[in-house]
Amino acid sequence: MAIEGEPGLQREALVSEPALDRAERLANLLASIVESSDDVIVSKNLDGIITSWNKGAERIFGYSAAEAIGQPITLVIPEDRQSEEREILTRIRRGERLDHFETVRRRRDGSSIVVSLTVSPVKDAHGNIIGASKIARDITEHKRAQEQIRILAREAEHRSKNILANVQAIINLSQSDTSERLKEVISGRIQAMANVHSLFVETRWIGAEVSAIAKQELAPYLQEGQDKRIVMEGLQIVLEPTAAQAIAVVLHELVPTFLGT
Repeated sequence: MAIEGEPGLQREALVSEPALDRAERLANLLASIVESSDDVIVSKNLDGIITSWNKGAERIFGYSAAEAIGQPITLVIPEDRQSEEREILTRIRRGERLDHFETVRRRRDGSSIVVSLTVSPVKDAHGNIIGASKIARDITEHKRAQEQIRILAREAEHRSKNILANVQAIINLSQSDTSERLKEVISGRIQAMANVHSLFVETRWIGAEVSAIAKQELAPYLQEGQDKRIVMEGLQIVLEPTAAQAIAVVLHELVPTFLGT
């Protein structure tokens, strides 16, 4: 829109006042969103110097905006990850974007966190790349949970294989003249293993004390009017799971024979 000034002169109004107001409101809204985000949202120039630093970055990395702005982004990158930043800057200069790149970053206190990075080129009004914006999400707890699930899955697989192997061993060792007697023997041995498994749960599968195993297997004989022939004493020895299961089965077999029941 042309506006008449002094004779022969014109001034160009590039943007109307309402449009300026809308642009300003939008800019303020975007700035508010960035500041209130729980994620790290920062920007840097093509030399890797930090040019903006939001509240999320302050909270996660421990540096205030005043401390971080003007510093190299390597401020939060571990020594063994410095080459990553060089590669990121190379790709940004080519106009490439990185999505959900998982890596490790360093807090002010020296501790490490696992982050998921999204890095995008920043362009000026002429389309020239002048820097990069980074969004980083702290996924440390998520990765720990994933690792814990993997560990538990491996343990479950190992234990299930161990249980099946023990059941097979019980069947192979069980001899009887009748199917009913065989059923009774196998059921008794499996019950002995089940009993000792409850002790493993209490110790988080570290093992079980010999005395605790013995008490479980002798419990039916130590009701009111305890059998005076049974005396338990000795050191408190913890057996690892495989040995504990074997002892439980042996006691289950020998105690009735010894007591004549």
